[in-house]
Amino acid sequence: MFLSTPRWNQLVRTVFLGTILGPMAVAAEDSVDEYEGQIELVIVTAEKREQPLQDVPLAVSSFATEDLQRLVVNETVDIGKYVPGMVFYNTTGGNNRGVSFIRGIGQWDSHPANSGRVAMYIDGIYLGNQTGMAGTLYDIERVEVLRGPQGTLYGRNTIGGAINVISKKPSGEPGSSLEVRGGEQGYFEARGHLNGPIAGEALAGRLVFQHAIRDGLVENELAAGDDAEDLDRWSMRAALRWLPPDSGLVADYVFERSEFDEGDSADRLGAVVDRGWVRLGRLPRTVELGPSRPGDPFFNSDRAPDGSRFGADMTLDFHALSVGWGVTPDLELKSITGWRDMELRNMNDVDGTDVLAFSAGSVVTHEQIYQELQAVGTAIGGAVDYAAGASFFNEKFETAQNNFFFGRPVNLGRQVDGDNDASGVYGQASIHVSAKLALTVGARYTEETKKQFVELFTNRDSADFTADFDNFSPMFRVNWDWRESAMAYVSWSKGYQAGGFPARPPATSRAFLVPYDEEILSAWDAGIKAQFLQRRVQLNVAGYYYDYKDQQISNYIAEANGFTIDNAGKSRIRGIEFELRATPTDRLDLILNAAWNNGKFLEYTQTDPATGRDVDVSEERVHLRSPRHMVSGSVRYSFPLATAGELWATLNSRYVGAQYSNVNPNAPAIRSYSPNSHTVWDLRVQLDDAFGREGTWFAFVGQNITDKKYIDFGIDLTTLGWTTARWGLPRLLWAEFGMRFGHAR
Repeated sequence: MFLSTPRWNQLVRTVFLGTILGPMAVAAEDSVDEYEGQIELVIVTAEKREQPLQDVPLAVSSFATEDLQRLVVNETVDIGKYVPGMVFYNTTGGNNRGVSFIRGIGQWDSHPANSGRVAMYIDGIYLGNQTGMAGTLYDIERVEVLRGPQGTLYGRNTIGGAINVISKKPSGEPGSSLEVRGGEQGYFEARGHLNGPIAGEALAGRLVFQHAIRDGLVENELAAGDDAEDLDRWSMRAALRWLPPDSGLVADYVFERSEFDEGDSADRLGAVVDRGWVRLGRLPRTVELGPSRPGDPFFNSDRAPDGSRFGADMTLDFHALSVGWGVTPDLELKSITGWRDMELRNMNDVDGTDVLAFSAGSVVTHEQIYQELQAVGTAIGGAVDYAAGASFFNEKFETAQNNFFFGRPVNLGRQVDGDNDASGVYGQASIHVSAKLALTVGARYTEETKKQFVELFTNRDSADFTADFDNFSPMFRVNWDWRESAMAYVSWSKGYQAGGFPARPPATSRAFLVPYDEEILSAWDAGIKAQFLQRRVQLNVAGYYYDYKDQQISNYIAEANGFTIDNAGKSRIRGIEFELRATPTDRLDLILNAAWNNGKFLEYTQTDPATGRDVDVSEERVHLRSPRHMVSGSVRYSFPLATAGELWATLNSRYVGAQYSNVNPNAPAIRSYSPNSHTVWDLRVQLDDAFGREGTWFAFVGQNITDKKYIDFGIDLTTLGWTTARWGLPRLLWAEFGMRFGHAR
């Protein structure tokens, strides 16, 4: 029987602790359903229908507006702060390329040809490109993070998980808000919204704006005004909601425009390999042979080789139209249509010194359309819940990449264009065998066509590629509600990522333009969800065991200055995650999350260029962005004030273990460019109903208040002689003042 297999035994061991704790705690469950002080009911749409978070039998974290504010989540990359097993960060070249990993599965390169393994959805629209995923989070209803493969209901590129960002919708109640922030390094931000009826009760609108500026956090002594890690971004969003009377229809339209005009990321010299500097033939003027540190006065060279400023300019346009029709109380049909256009120009100094040794730039355009049709309902008197649908996605991108050594173009460079189509049909049904037991089965069939054009400017060679992929991804799940507020679940699912072509191929020869195959993930998940002690305590535990086949791995070819992508044979990933929330008193709120993850290559062969033989390198390779341990927590306490308002104080902390961020796995032992283990503390003190006026607040906020020094991202260029590292943001302090008017929410 499958219950005696090693993977099942491993899964049982990983969730044993949670399974013991759950029933013991539930024994104290009170029969009272509603009372003051209980943990707030959270509604999510993780499985295409509205459900309480604790009723969803999968590992999902959700953050409402108040949670985002409390946890000092200002930007998209901050989402990963308090999701167990998740790492979210910006790559090199600016603060607009958000890259996410969940349970050690993700894609480090944000090039449009490299689809992310953790998909992001905004108002139901799938984003096909990681560039532009980073940005300010404002006027958000909630954020949902689904951990583990979501191949059935979400499909394309969700082999690691999915992120749902849901914006606030217009309502017929007039209201508005205005918020102003100011702090260190010339930081200033203004944001606000205006909401209200347009045509009686049938049509409502919402207008949102945000603008943020900040001086560079790293000073460039060679070029005043060209400092790094600055902010200069703005966005606006206009939304309409149409509710025709007595029709059962709900139509939502959203248009959003964002612009970034910011300096380069602060890449610094991580380490020097002597042979590399001999090869380069010169030494940096202001750096000794060793790593640079935060606070060093230099950042990069004066100007890029083409005379431009090191930095990134990006423009994003986003449209989303969602039309839902409640055909009957048991059936809703929905159409979701989206269009997104992105343009990016960037130039970054890769060497991390004041010598113009290595710089790289690109011009990227990306356009996508997305269409999904859904049918969500219940049948047989509520005995079956189901969701079914179909989706279509098309993206077109053009990228021109230019690399320079000592101001001279070494491969000026690569033109990589793409045109990809993906379509799929899916269905999932949950059969309620009894009041406590439910069986769920689901599947998706996907077809993808990838077309890529590559021109190598070095030798004027070019090539066209076309490849077709298809996949059938099933899932099975059993969940058991052993008490009113406690459940256990076990599931098996298949995750899938299509193959493709190298995004940054070596520009010297088409011999490196080798396509790579699809990758497959077989995932076992199990967990418990429980509320107890009169629902003042909530505990969620999840364990997982993954078999990963043909994992797509990037390899840097120094001599040819580019990347190829190989398919590793097999790897194994296993882990366990805890999420605990408690309200011991009406004034005290606690959050504690923890994750343990262990990924290991079992089979990985590569061809030795010297001998031409296949060599097993599984022991030398490591999983990227896979910290073994992660712990995060938050303590919030309210202090009653006799005169006016209420004072809240929140202290947040997160520990992240050491991990590898190298893009050249050939030298995993070098730690000078990889994130070190670190603990970061954030603080928020807020006075609600300030100055005796309801809806007015004043807050003091500190991010990284202990000014912890840690590496956030790095690049291994040891084959050229050095590494670079990007350090995490330093201590940032600011004050915040805001007012709400009318029925603002």
